[in-house]
Amino acid sequence: MPTTHACRVVLVTGIAIASSLATANAQSDRNATMQRCMAQARASTDINLGAVHNQRRQTAIYRNCMQQAGFRP
Repeated sequence: MPTTHACRVVLVTGIAIASSLATANAQSDRNATMQRCMAQARASTDINLGAVHNQRRQTAIYRNCMQQAGFRP
């Protein structure tokens, strides 16, 4: 009986660690994608356009980039 209990504890602990690593990896991927999409949006700024138009354009580019990567903007 004690061996069975020990195996359960090890199994549950292993699952918890694997789950936290997967969550951390997914968050890291999202952060990297956000940085890439923000840089892409900033690079789209046109000096000849007004601030409002540039902001709308950057928002659209950021949103599209995030959706293309499979994340919510």
